[in-house]
Amino acid sequence: METVAEATRTNMQILEDLAFLKHQGADTASQSELQNTNTDIAVLKADVSHLKVDVAQLKTDMAILRTDLSSFKQYVMENMVTKKDLFRALWIQSMSMVALFVALMGVVLWFIDFTLGKT
Repeated sequence: METVAEATRTNMQILEDLAFLKHQGADTASQSELQNTNTDIAVLKADVSHLKVDVAQLKTDMAILRTDLSSFKQYVMENMVTKKDLFRALWIQSMSMVALFVALMGVVLWFIDFTLGKT
């Protein structure tokens, strides 16, 4: 955007300079020099027109990117909550399995103690 803005400012300055030279040199300039100046001005006006179109397209593209970024941010936030909940559920499930394992080991040890105690 800064490059486009700088090019636009440069083109506008050249247009002003050419218009000034055209006005100042009208008395002394030859007809071909005036024609060349007019041609240069026309080219610069076309360039400025193209730059305006490019800037408008860039503004449209930036608006689309902002919308996409907002949607992506919302998607990430929703999935982070989902992943956090998944992690919490996995933690609870893991702790339940550890508790079940400890209880099972208690039963196994009780059974071993009960069986060995009978003999």
